[in-house]
Amino acid sequence: MKSPLVSIVIPTHNRQEMVSALLESILNSTYKNIEIIVVDDASNDNTNSYLHEKFKRYKKIQIIRNKKNLYTAGSRNVGFRHAKG
Repeated sequence: MKSPLVSIVIPTHNRQEMVSALLESILNSTYKNIEIIVVDDASNDNTNSYLHEKFKRYKKIQIIRNKKNLYTAGSRNVGFRHAKG
């Protein structure tokens, strides 16, 4: 029996190193049937391009960028709308 798909929604704003470490940790977990949705909440640093470049080979990771800051709850809702698990 296949494990159910689990969606992990991660809102972030100007935290490229922290979210990168979090993504590495999730990718190293034993549960493999996951999708990871990172919602960059209009960061004004290099978070969006950094994540796209570093994690571009992982099909499990989807990176979405908000055009304006929606804050944590708004970004989480954006991620939930894209989730399939």
